[in-house]
Amino acid sequence: MSFFFSAKWLYFVIIHKKNKKMSEKKKLGKLINSHQVIELLDISHAQFYAWLREGKLPYYRLGRKYMFDRDEIEELIQQSRVEVLEDPIEIEKQIQTLIQRHNEAKKVMA
Repeated sequence: MSFFFSAKWLYFVIIHKKNKKMSEKKKLGKLINSHQVIELLDISHAQFYAWLREGKLPYYRLGRKYMFDRDEIEELIQQSRVEVLEDPIEIEKQIQTLIQRHNEAKKVMA
């Protein structure tokens, strides 16, 4: 009885490790290196390393290599998108709001 349990447990451990390795390989397929990130972001090497030091780029460290998840870099690009106002009425409202805030700040300081 105990041999059967041990064999069944061993089989479970082997299958679990194999499945874990397969899922890790799928994750590694999305990783890109620093040169690919520089090309994707269209930035200089100096800017890339500055952003890396400042913690602006999420990365994985594999030995001496920096590896990046392409999905995370693309998400970073999407998050930095700036909305463009095309409606002249909306632009005018925002300008008036800024002028009003500026005038209120002048009154407070006077």
